[in-house]
Amino acid sequence: MATIKATKRDADKVVEVEYDMPETVEALVEKFGEDAVASAAADSFTISIQALIRRHFDKEQNEIEELVQNWRPGVRQAGVRKTPLEKAKAALAQMSAEDRAALLAQLGG
Repeated sequence: MATIKATKRDADKVVEVEYDMPETVEALVEKFGEDAVASAAADSFTISIQALIRRHFDKEQNEIEELVQNWRPGVRQAGVRKTPLEKAKAALAQMSAEDRAALLAQLGG
């Protein structure tokens, strides 16, 4: 039995259920069928690849293509680290013109 929990963003409630989730590919196929298992895996893999693309969104297309081609499910990659300058630029880009001007004035720029 697997315990599955769910919450909603604007709710204090947590719903928890028990579900007989098979633990092997063979057991999954036996319970749900080959097509359902393949479809669920493909959906999950697509979401993981989309997350990989988002983590590297600022890179060139060919770099992203290479990352995707080398992606393997279940293999974690190191997180993308931004320099302090990159973080500051991103924060400035999200500020309103007024807030940005006020900050730059405070910094003497």
